[in-house]
Amino acid sequence: MTCSVGTVTPLGGAGDSRYPLWTPDGTRLTFASTRAGTWDIFEVALTGGAEPQPLLVRPGDQIPTSWSPDEQVLAFADGSPGSYDIWLLPRGGEPFALLASPTVDESDAAFSPDGRFLASVSNESGRNEVYIQEYPMPGRRIRISTGGGLVPGWAPRSDGLYYLNLERDVYYASITVEPELSGGTPELLLERAVSGLSDVGFDIAPDGQSFVTMKDTEFLGSLELIVNWFEELKRRVPTEWRLSTQAGAVQRV
Repeated sequence: MTCSVGTVTPLGGAGDSRYPLWTPDGTRLTFASTRAGTWDIFEVALTGGAEPQPLLVRPGDQIPTSWSPDEQVLAFADGSPGSYDIWLLPRGGEPFALLASPTVDESDAAFSPDGRFLASVSNESGRNEVYIQEYPMPGRRIRISTGGGLVPGWAPRSDGLYYLNLERDVYYASITVEPELSGGTPELLLERAVSGLSDVGFDIAPDGQSFVTMKDTEFLGSLELIVNWFEELKRRVPTEWRLSTQAGAVQRV
């Protein structure tokens, strides 16, 4: 694969900026920024040198995770690490909670490409697992992952779901809608595909034929064992210096 790199242009403005998210039409970037003090949601057009505009600024942290295919609803995580809830923000409207519990951490909401389902991560079972549910009306909801799961991503035709397990391997599970909503047995696709501190770490190309993953660069260092180092030190130290083997010190004669 051949990739070209153009000019890198910062878009976030003041404060720290993280969690970038494309709008479905690819013309704007939604992201979280601390310019107002906590993590709030902003959006910036990618042409014309536009300044970021606030979508949601309020106390607490808000992390954008997914736009609906028609770009009319933004799913975001509200709260703090370990106690997030899933909220929805209609464009031009007021935010409201979709999945909220004081004892369950729920995050990583992702709309399916056809807009009929919402995937998310919940620790209601005692560990993080991936679930899908019908959207927009509450309806069928099932668990997809079987051994822990994070950051779900949909297949382009909404007929499958990719996710990371807790060891950062990429898995895939097929999705069947009729006669009932069900998930196939998860299959391992990429082992140890992601490492480091990336918030997501992998993504699927729009055609579903390739992946991009983020990994730390491995440093292959070496370990040297030095024997008889004190004899080597005596050889290197000038003769006008005397070595004290009892104290391990160097003294001048």
